[in-house]
Amino acid sequence: MVWGPSHWQQIQGAVCERVWRARSEAEAWHAIVQRAKAVMRAFSSSFYLVTRFLPPRQRAEVEVIYASVRYPDEIVDTFPLSAAEKLARLEAWQAAYREAMRLRGIRERIHNGLPWILAGFAEVAREGNPGKTLSVFSCGHAPGCATGALCIP
Repeated sequence: MVWGPSHWQQIQGAVCERVWRARSEAEAWHAIVQRAKAVMRAFSSSFYLVTRFLPPRQRAEVEVIYASVRYPDEIVDTFPLSAAEKLARLEAWQAAYREAMRLRGIRERIHNGLPWILAGFAEVAREGNPGKTLSVFSCGHAPGCATGALCIP
């Protein structure tokens, strides 16, 4: 499966539209999870299948986490961009992640123009690591990080 930047942008628009219409944070979360599930299913049929055995809340969180790391992976491995453009996108992604962690709630994050994936991922990260931030979006690709390393700013 290969999705280019324009396909990801279309997904961004569609998910944002659903979140803007959401009447609650729970409804906004559901919109994000549904799209994250579609991302996982499109890119990893075996991992998708195994996650069906998880309890629903954990499965939803895994789907959102998967989507949140799939996008930067696509930037690095698939998008037809120069190395400088890839690095710029990864740096923008990391900055958006930091902003997502600063804001409260999915709808507020989307209202502030943040990517849908990060709006959802920040919910998972806050729930699992209250008061802490963890950035996995520059793994192995940022200056000073060894390939495959988990970078924690």
